[in-house]
Amino acid sequence: MNNGEILKYCQFVCNKEQTGNSISPIEFTEILSVCSLKQAKRKLGIAEIPDGSPIKQEFEKNQNSTDSLSRLKKWMGAPNTMPLTIDSNGIAVLPSDYLYHSSILYKQATNNTDCSVSFKYRTVEVTTDQQFDEILSHPIRPPSLKYPICNYQSNIIRFAPVGLQYVDFIYIRKPVDPVYDFYISANGEYVYFLPNTTHVLLAGEESSTGVTSGIIVSQSVELEWDEISKLDICALILQHIGINLREGALMQYSEMIKEKGI
Repeated sequence: MNNGEILKYCQFVCNKEQTGNSISPIEFTEILSVCSLKQAKRKLGIAEIPDGSPIKQEFEKNQNSTDSLSRLKKWMGAPNTMPLTIDSNGIAVLPSDYLYHSSILYKQATNNTDCSVSFKYRTVEVTTDQQFDEILSHPIRPPSLKYPICNYQSNIIRFAPVGLQYVDFIYIRKPVDPVYDFYISANGEYVYFLPNTTHVLLAGEESSTGVTSGIIVSQSVELEWDEISKLDICALILQHIGINLREGALMQYSEMIKEKGI
């Protein structure tokens, strides 16, 4: 289901529900982007689930959520990627696309007698503000390379001890912002402009930016979600404009659309 099909689906439901509500192609990008982020938060278990949802969503405690979010998982420190860098004060800047923590691992290097290097893997414990301060000042077992800790602040993570330098950081990133681009045909119809395509404007046609002649290039960006999640996003879009449907109704409308070939 591409962005164009999602809009048609939602417009079809609006018409069938006869609520008077509708979604214009011009405002659709903004609604789609908001609902994509809402879907990520729902799957993480940090946002409300609509009435009628049969399964509680929670990242890595529910397989459905974990599978859906896997394409948003980012591993800094994976082969051929840079790990998360920590400065001399024990501070690391959160990536701009960070959304939710998964894990942090420190690779403690040890020089062997044969001049080779081996690694011991240390889980970095995530702490609250109070826990961080208590462990930092603990007289018997303060933070060490064997028992490192971290604490999230605004747009940074602070680590102790301060000499870690690098850690493997796995997190859930924000989904890319979807874009619904279109052009208007000579008869006034909004035509979804598929990603990575071009179109030669004919007489009477107009691009989404107001261009009326020449070759235009699509700016559309599809959702990153799987097909089941896209149906959930349809429900969120409809909810956004005041139409609340249970899962069964969503599936019925989906089947109706398939039958009608819309």
